[in-house]
Amino acid sequence: MRVTRMQYPIGQGCFHTGSIYETNDICHNERPFRYIYDCGSDNRTALAEAIDNYKNRASPVNALFVSHFDNDHVNGLDQLLNVVEVDTVYIPYVDNVLLVLELIHAELDGTLSVSLIEASIDPVTWFRSRGVRRVIGVRHSPDDGAPRPGDDDVGVYPERPRPEPKFDPSAGSPHIDDATGMVSVVEVVDSGYRVPISNANQSLNWTLVPHVDPAPCERLDGFEEELRKTLGLSAEEPILSTQIAAAMRKKSDREHLRECYDEIVPRGARRMHNRVSMSLYSGPAAIEPPQEWCHRILYRSDWRTDELIELCPEMFWFCETGSVGWIGTGDATLNVKKVRNAWKGTYRHYEDYVGTLLLPHHGSKHNFHGGILDFPHLKICSASAGHLSRYRHPSESVQLEVMRKRMVFCHVSQKPDTALYEIICSR
Repeated sequence: MRVTRMQYPIGQGCFHTGSIYETNDICHNERPFRYIYDCGSDNRTALAEAIDNYKNRASPVNALFVSHFDNDHVNGLDQLLNVVEVDTVYIPYVDNVLLVLELIHAELDGTLSVSLIEASIDPVTWFRSRGVRRVIGVRHSPDDGAPRPGDDDVGVYPERPRPEPKFDPSAGSPHIDDATGMVSVVEVVDSGYRVPISNANQSLNWTLVPHVDPAPCERLDGFEEELRKTLGLSAEEPILSTQIAAAMRKKSDREHLRECYDEIVPRGARRMHNRVSMSLYSGPAAIEPPQEWCHRILYRSDWRTDELIELCPEMFWFCETGSVGWIGTGDATLNVKKVRNAWKGTYRHYEDYVGTLLLPHHGSKHNFHGGILDFPHLKICSASAGHLSRYRHPSESVQLEVMRKRMVFCHVSQKPDTALYEIICSR
């Protein structure tokens, strides 16, 4: 088996891609399993160049994972979906109260747009209109993380299909879930779910495991009451996505809701503690029997050429532990104990396999805790951030902590020669 991964140099944002092949010798007619984690950046020029490069290398894409709907993680989705065929999209499954807070935060950042409102409130319609076949929501993790997968879960994890959304012919709109007020998605899975990785011939010993942070509980009940007042709803009436969409398009309603949350949690709309983000593990499902792996790290390479191996310096490991896995963390607030414990709880089942970590929030010290570096075979930590970043990402203190633990730190910026390219082969 052969796996390739690329952290594209797109500045302050994230665009990570991976391909999983059945054999080490890539054949022109072999169709790998391809996935993407986020597609957005403050540097639209660098992002456009990266998407253009990717479309010439890879299509179709089996799975697209959206960590959260911040502008610098999703503002390239329109361009990406216009040039690359994507089968399934995975997004965090959140209720409408948290959804409103996310949109308020986007407005404060100056990134709120009609497209972002539509993608956040009705992701099924938004993604399907761009050619995506399925949209899958990933539920919040329990506080202690996802349970251990069963022995029969190695390889292909059993599908758990949900009914297709029901449509109201008279209204011509998707059915609203009465329990959450959200537009129904095709399928909902739990954090810790193993995304099936297979081809026509066999199941591969590789898996993708999303994890969504536990739901924040920062006095949301009080904010929900104010939201209902703004929408003119009683305590018994469901909060519908269509009503939220109408309110978020009105500046006066947005400002009122922001002021309400600021009164409940001082400056809460600006601080947005414990915001929801989806992490992703990509790595071996199990190492049985033990096998040797080759892991090449190509850093400070020019990703625009097809001769990466010949042109750039590399780091090289042989390992029998299977420590060739990767975890992306989005903007997870891993400095918060509750969030960190759930994250570590889900990924403790793969802790021996993690060799590369994409640090949270572009290497910010405000999302970092030294405990996230405790994977026993972790070798590489990267941060996808601009150079020079107006947010001072990645933090110098985070870089020093990584290097103090004798790990390699990679700052993937907008400079073409800072791409992080990984090649993993089983032997």
